[in-house]
Amino acid sequence: MAHTRSRGRVVTALLGIILLHAGVAPGTDDQDPPFRWAAAHAEAGCCWALAVGIDDYESEDIHDLEFAVADVREVAGALVGTLGLPPDNVFVMTSDARAASIDRPTNVNVIKRLDFLAGSINPDDTFIFYFSGHGYQREGDRHFLGTVNADPTTVETLQMTTLPLELLREKMAKIRARQVVIIVDACRNDPEKGRGAGDNRLSDSMAKDLLVVANAAGAGLAGNAVLFACSSGERAYDWSERRHGAFSFYLLDGLSGKAAEPGGDITMASLGDHVQRNVVTWARQRGKQQTPDLHQQGAARIVLGRVAPGSGVVLSLTGEEGHLPVPGQAPQLTPPLVPPPVSVGAGQTWTNPEDGMEFVFVPAGPFTIGSDDREENEKPAHSVRLLGYRISKYEVTLGQFRQFVRSSGYQPAGAWEQSGTDDRLPVTGVTWGDAAAYCRWAGGRLPTEPEWEKAARGTDGREFVWGSAWPPPRGAGNFADSAARTSNPAVPAIGGYDDGFALTAPVGSFPGGASPYGCLDMAGNVWEWCSSTYNPYPYNADDEREDPSGIRVCVIRGGGFRNGEPRYLAAPTRGGLDRRQSSVSIGFRYVMGVE
Repeated sequence: MAHTRSRGRVVTALLGIILLHAGVAPGTDDQDPPFRWAAAHAEAGCCWALAVGIDDYESEDIHDLEFAVADVREVAGALVGTLGLPPDNVFVMTSDARAASIDRPTNVNVIKRLDFLAGSINPDDTFIFYFSGHGYQREGDRHFLGTVNADPTTVETLQMTTLPLELLREKMAKIRARQVVIIVDACRNDPEKGRGAGDNRLSDSMAKDLLVVANAAGAGLAGNAVLFACSSGERAYDWSERRHGAFSFYLLDGLSGKAAEPGGDITMASLGDHVQRNVVTWARQRGKQQTPDLHQQGAARIVLGRVAPGSGVVLSLTGEEGHLPVPGQAPQLTPPLVPPPVSVGAGQTWTNPEDGMEFVFVPAGPFTIGSDDREENEKPAHSVRLLGYRISKYEVTLGQFRQFVRSSGYQPAGAWEQSGTDDRLPVTGVTWGDAAAYCRWAGGRLPTEPEWEKAARGTDGREFVWGSAWPPPRGAGNFADSAARTSNPAVPAIGGYDDGFALTAPVGSFPGGASPYGCLDMAGNVWEWCSSTYNPYPYNADDEREDPSGIRVCVIRGGGFRNGEPRYLAAPTRGGLDRRQSSVSIGFRYVMGVE
């Protein structure tokens, strides 16, 4: 390879990171999470990640892999759960996703995701691209990352069904990130059936091309880094007993805190050194050779996270739960290079400069979610403890969503333009993915189900936003009333209640219906998307209900202008809708982290 490297140690000179785990066969013919505020950031920026893992290829001519999907999921989980990346910023594409899902890693879907990220990532941000699957080499120096629909019949079919490195280089050039990290794990066994496994090696030319891809990313980068699962001429091995590749196992091990420098920083250099030392030893004990290889370029260090001194972080990589902190030894990682959030106290407000949204503060502490006296899906009432957070005082408006679409180029899946003609109305007709996309653009995320409910009812156990009395007091919100019956006589209206709106009302029209923390319209007007999957209680953030991947029924909360019965307008009421669908009765609000 055309770079300086001494065996057994990691050369640190490149500042963007590329992680690749792809098998190379040389010379042959062949819409959207508990979301916690961030860590692993570049200076004054956010961190984004795209993780692609493929076990089962569609072509019968391609060898399937065993642990690529598991590796990708757990590395993505470590980025969120250990380093603290916002889940909305971490995109996971795996071969077990449904055929129609945007998260299925076809070449077209991966390209679309890269294009989306190019429009979302800012010059101060960090971008991590992790690929685990097969790689191909043809005609000497043409290289391809094998997406799930790869057809290795000819060079032409590979060009049409994979991610050619020249195309990846073109896409990465549009990523304006300050730092780029690429991790490639792609040479576990030979991609094509009928060929010897000994032919599957990382070629020097493919390694060179991937370095070119990293260097192409954005203009004026502070640096980039590429981490290979093995060195040129080697292959990467699976560790069947651990249900991982050896490389990814020690990558996770390092991210848990074991790769931290004496001062507590986990840098790309310290992570690469940790992975290399352990994988080399592991391979040598088994009579094999595998040397993970890090290339770094740029003047600054890439700091991924920071371990609090004496935290003793350990990971358990066994059991059904997979990558989990060992009980009693939770990771203590803090974001090293992100500016501190605005400090906000109870009763204070803060305005997001991105979209002008006003926020109220919900302090940390326990509260009771659910109810033992109402619908079965609200049982049992149980205590949940939350960190402090900011939640938007109002539902996102049509005008704000229009600004987002125009400035970002995002193409919503829902019929949001049918929300009305007044920009002060809540935007409706948005899918869960549309709402999540807006939140990312604005620097926030959808609220988890407990975050929404605590903001609506506080900690005194009240049944409704306004208290525990029914019917609601005058001016409490926009519900099904006599005005609503003018547009739909079948609506079960609240007797004697008249809010003056047959359909949606401009946000904030009912200050008398404020929640204990000052949120408006948390009962009525429109239902609101939450990040959570519609799973039974008790609530458990670790049971995948906050996993943004896959097509699932997601929670909606709050009732809408068509609802006039207590069971729909009570604060504990839980609804659910397929995240791909939208409705004229559903909008959203969002949350942001706070110290």
